[in-house]
Amino acid sequence: MWVDLDYDIRTSFYTTKVALTPDEVYSFKVRARNSVGDSSQSEPISIRAAKPADPPINLQNVPAITTAYQVGLQW
Repeated sequence: MWVDLDYDIRTSFYTTKVALTPDEVYSFKVRARNSVGDSSQSEPISIRAAKPADPPINLQNVPAITTAYQVGLQW
């Protein structure tokens, strides 16, 4: 089953407000639309939703590269 997320003209990119579950695999199809009409759908592509990154461990300042305008960190 496929769900239309949006049907609109976009000039550069598309985002969705649909919440994806981290580390879950989703399949997407794309269909283009212009003044001539709609294209056929693309083949499905599977994408794994990103998981939040683990927090850094042993985070430390690196004085050699820390200035008044940047902080040098290592972990």
